[in-house]
Amino acid sequence: LVTETRASLSAIDLALGDRDKAMTGALDVERLGREQLLFTVRYLPERQAMTYASSRPQGLNLALTILSSSPADSSRVLDSVIRSRGILLDEFAAARRNETSNSSPEVAALVNTTTAARQRFANLVIRSLQEPVPRELLDEARRQKDEAERALGERNLDARAELTRFSAGVEAARRALPANAALVSFVRYERKSKPAGSSYGAFVVTPESDRVAFVQLGSASTLDKIVEEWRKEASGKSIARGVPASQAERMYLTAAIRLRRSVWDPLLSDIGSASRVFVVPDGRLNLVNLSALPDGNGYLAERNAIIHYLTTERDLLSIDREPTATHGLLTVGGPAFDEGPDAPAAAEARRGAECQSLAQIHFNNLPGSLSEVAAIGSLWPKTNANDVVLLSGAAAIETA
Repeated sequence: LVTETRASLSAIDLALGDRDKAMTGALDVERLGREQLLFTVRYLPERQAMTYASSRPQGLNLALTILSSSPADSSRVLDSVIRSRGILLDEFAAARRNETSNSSPEVAALVNTTTAARQRFANLVIRSLQEPVPRELLDEARRQKDEAERALGERNLDARAELTRFSAGVEAARRALPANAALVSFVRYERKSKPAGSSYGAFVVTPESDRVAFVQLGSASTLDKIVEEWRKEASGKSIARGVPASQAERMYLTAAIRLRRSVWDPLLSDIGSASRVFVVPDGRLNLVNLSALPDGNGYLAERNAIIHYLTTERDLLSIDREPTATHGLLTVGGPAFDEGPDAPAAAEARRGAECQSLAQIHFNNLPGSLSEVAAIGSLWPKTNANDVVLLSGAAAIETA
């Protein structure tokens, strides 16, 4: 109730023209809502956790609305975006790791203590949403939770890494960026001022500067239509309708160039000469392969900057700053899906499926992909006969 009231007051502050006060209030609302979510979701059934996450008090939409017309607070807003993005996914994954981890008896005892402390605090938080709970009771439960987490982190590297990841914000992401790289964080948000509706924006961060750039990309309705048009042409639907290949290619290029100009070109001045660009998509942009967009002299995949996709900005904390030096090339092509050691189990699983169409499904081999990887292998500089390894047919399986 307190958080919801703060959200309403922040919206009033914006309507009265006090943008600084509205921004501070919006970010406080997002922080409080995020903390409530973190305190509770791991101890709720997944469906209930997702319902709670969708209905929790949020302040990011208001903060991004203010930022779109006054970009001075871009660093503070991106920090909040990073801390809030993908919380459910990370929490569910962390819970699974805890369930399957093989720890020493001492660490296992600390895990149990931490889980119990978190559970008690989560129960009190949920209870406080329905009835008054003494503040000293909440404070004591939180203190016990923090102490248990600290003790576990001191003895367990995985727990320490987990705590570090959940506390990561914009500065942690900047420090994790390799040299000569850039982070592009797309956001889709609901505008809290006229004209109402959804919009897209993008943040750009580089390790060489403390500046966080924010670029307003436009209305979501317009950009989503551009994405859908690109997807339609990329999927070959024009050829399926009988359009000649040369004309279909021109139609694809038209749609792709329009998309590139809408979501990528506005960011180029802030990306600069970065040789690696880490992209966190949002909304319909999750469906876009930026590397497949033409830039006038080919495609973005052929340019100097390599594009990497992340689920959240916190994924930067687990990347290698310097790629490990290796030699050789592994190529996988022409898989035979119904052959090999995994085929009987896969067939049995399909036969036992409740869905009749799944039980009857059959995957054809992919001989075209064998030609593709053979062509790639021929381009690889070889110093000895073992520099290129090809897995095909029944050998092209996931475990290999």
